[in-house]
Amino acid sequence: MLIIHVLSPWLLRSAFICFLLQALTGALLTLHYEPSLRPAMTENGKPIVMLEMIQPLRHKPTQTRYNAHDILFAEYDTAAKAPFYAPDTLRVLTRILAHSHSAILPSAAYYSVEHGIMRSADFGVVVRGIHASAANLTILVFVLWLGAGIVSGIYAQMRIRSWLTGIVLFALTFGTSIVGYILPMNVRSLTALTILLSTLESTTLLGKWLAGIVRGASTISSPTLVRIYALHILLVPTVLAACWYALRRQVVKREEWAQFLIVGVGILWLCVVMACVLTPASQMVLRVPADFTAVFSAPQNAQPEWYALGVAALMKILPAWSVVAGLLVWLLATAALPFVEKRSARIAAILRVTVGIFFMGICTLTLWQVQWYELPALALSEENLEIIVVVSILSGILAGALVAWLGQKAEQKA
Repeated sequence: MLIIHVLSPWLLRSAFICFLLQALTGALLTLHYEPSLRPAMTENGKPIVMLEMIQPLRHKPTQTRYNAHDILFAEYDTAAKAPFYAPDTLRVLTRILAHSHSAILPSAAYYSVEHGIMRSADFGVVVRGIHASAANLTILVFVLWLGAGIVSGIYAQMRIRSWLTGIVLFALTFGTSIVGYILPMNVRSLTALTILLSTLESTTLLGKWLAGIVRGASTISSPTLVRIYALHILLVPTVLAACWYALRRQVVKREEWAQFLIVGVGILWLCVVMACVLTPASQMVLRVPADFTAVFSAPQNAQPEWYALGVAALMKILPAWSVVAGLLVWLLATAALPFVEKRSARIAAILRVTVGIFFMGICTLTLWQVQWYELPALALSEENLEIIVVVSILSGILAGALVAWLGQKAEQKA
């Protein structure tokens, strides 16, 4: 009863809050993102090259501090095959990130993320971190909701519309997150895009046709990125919003809006802390921009996001199309549980056990693969500490005001 009346509704509400955070932060990120694979250029038409610091340095004239492995961008002189440096002291302390003994000229998409968002935009690192943290929390919440639903059998007591909508949201949220980390167009992104296209092409019937629609050309190019970008910010959020509209009475109730707001503030604070404290895994081989001038081969140490570890492990053992087909069959079987329950309880029990075993197997395989996963490191800068303190103060004030208001309302009723 606790799962049915308390846990399940609040898991859906938490996922709704995470989705709102993704939508708001995503709208801010789109202001700086350029979905193009053309080489990045300066305002005066000079190509841009990517640099890496070899050792820590403090540039006294500008009081700028550089750490080892920090990424810098500079104008590139194609005739001299060397970058233009602003501070001359950086000449011996930087190196050009090379691929096949040639300088990497980052694409406009990569440059807009790594420079436009992460370095130039105010609070760009925090906004992008909140966006990524909210996406991870959304998937985690849906995994918990789906697992609780299968184990406890609450689908038999829920509205069929709510159960089906939750499953659709789970699938679309998973797909949106996978498409999302293709957008930065680094080596990791290109690896994921290559696997996605090869998986579609290996699927029978409509596979090659779908891969051609996603690619948009004979090879991966700017139209490919534009279509993926449109899929990420237009199609999937629209479907998600429609699903949430169908669940509006089960997710947000007028008499519980104060509790809903308190949970929302808590989730926002958690996302801010995760964005400020957790730093991405330092896989420099995967963070460098993708080179489209050479034949691409996926690196052996390429790792997907944590939620795709189990699926990626299965794809190393079984054909990719069979893994995708198995996941689709599992989703359809899970969605059919309430319908089968009405027809035959015995068949529903068998189907429920089968679906549960598959779900627990994927979760177990994911947890097993985490031991080889390069987890984010802990790091807290002075600027991020100030952001956490400000958000904590504002959250405390809002929570205190809500508690006082609820107490006053309770006294009036008494």
